[in-house]
Amino acid sequence: MPRLPIYSRLGVPEIWCYDSGKLTIYLLQEGEYVEQAKSRVFPELPIQELPSLIERHRADGRRAIRRTVRDWARNYF
Repeated sequence: MPRLPIYSRLGVPEIWCYDSGKLTIYLLQEGEYVEQAKSRVFPELPIQELPSLIERHRADGRRAIRRTVRDWARNYF
């Protein structure tokens, strides 16, 4: 991802990238992003569920996806 060096310089600790049905989490470690299976910020979220949730609501638009993901996440907090 071409923007990762910019985020690294800014010190963004965690990046989530969703592309083609796949969610990838990158954690900043010693100035470089390393792919991880779990979020450091939200370790209790079962992130493997997100891609199918997003795809099921893709036709509803971005606002609906954001609302759906927000509601889904609230179940874990």
